[in-house]
Amino acid sequence: MQLDNLIQAGTVVEADASHALVKVNVLGAVSDWLPIMMQANGFKKHWVGLRVGMQVVVLANRYVLGSIYHQACPEPLGANDSIDIQDYDDGTSITYDSKAHHLDVRLVAGATLSIQSTGGINVKGDITLDGALTVSGITTVQGKAVARVGDHVSVSSGSSAGSWPIAEGSR
Repeated sequence: MQLDNLIQAGTVVEADASHALVKVNVLGAVSDWLPIMMQANGFKKHWVGLRVGMQVVVLANRYVLGSIYHQACPEPLGANDSIDIQDYDDGTSITYDSKAHHLDVRLVAGATLSIQSTGGINVKGDITLDGALTVSGITTVQGKAVARVGDHVSVSSGSSAGSWPIAEGSR
């Protein structure tokens, strides 16, 4: 094999995500199915699928190392040496800035976020909630009271339905 063919750039023309394989057009010649190299080992796998039309790097005509930025797929806005950015084609993004110590998760309108843990979830620090809150199950509040005397509490159903003021002696 000639050294000048060791690393080549090409365009994905077919993709088989279920087997992590792609066919690539390199200088007008379409490859056989080539495996996509990913981050994977015995305890973690990270899958980033390749799509038809993506530009990729091909090693020794045997392996696809991954995609590369190009005119139709430029670097994410704000890219620098202290930021890890994951931008998705629907507009969702996850960004971590190691200098500012800030994780930012932005979901597009209508998207949902689920966190599941049978062992519980612990949050340490102040929480600001801007929106509705629905709680099901047992709720335990420790520390400062969440309502003051004179505040109103809304009861949505049952014989106590309505808006009621908190009175001294309420528990």
